[in-house]
Amino acid sequence: MVQTRVQLDDELFYWNVVPGWEHSFGIRLARDAFAHTATVGQVWAVVEQQLVVKFGEPAPGVTAACATQRTFYSLRRALVAQGVARAAVTPRLSLATLFPWRDRPRRWRHWQQASQLPLPALRSSVAVCLALWAGTTTAVWSSGTGWGVALATGLCAALVGSTVGVTRWALPAATLAELTTTLVATEYQALTHPALRHNRGEWRDLVLAGLARCGTAAEDLDPNELYDGTTIAW
Repeated sequence: MVQTRVQLDDELFYWNVVPGWEHSFGIRLARDAFAHTATVGQVWAVVEQQLVVKFGEPAPGVTAACATQRTFYSLRRALVAQGVARAAVTPRLSLATLFPWRDRPRRWRHWQQASQLPLPALRSSVAVCLALWAGTTTAVWSSGTGWGVALATGLCAALVGSTVGVTRWALPAATLAELTTTLVATEYQALTHPALRHNRGEWRDLVLAGLARCGTAAEDLDPNELYDGTTIAW
């Protein structure tokens, strides 16, 4: 369903999405560049202008690079080299089936080395963070410390503990397609060959995906529901 008007979280947009575009594309966007943008098309125009400044206009006859396709193929080649049947490596392939939790960190490191791609690191799960918080809070409180200090200490312990390698077991994506999309969105410049960076369609898809993450509605926005005339409310 096409969205004629969307409500976006401006804090998420300015503090997460815009820096993400800057890192992924290797561009710089002025803080007030979007101050007067009222539609999806206007936001896209601001980003596109900076992309053209950096990469130039596509030359006639130059093949447009598809970072998503190239990244998927690289991930697939690395999995096949590690013994996974090529026919089984589809976009819908569940990463949990490939990386059982007992041996996940080692296998994930080997996949990163084989693919030579900047795979996102494994994360601490919410359950682990909550367990660290609850356990530390209880231990501190039982020693006679007040609840306020105990909760604060528990939170600090959970934050620090979640950065330790032994607690980082959660996968950053559920499927191979989701991982590919995440990689391209965060590392577009690094994943595309320097001579083939002129795929306006892919640039636009990444911009729309960023806007979709800023939706304030209960359900997630679908990037395919956004078009140039979609009005933005902040």
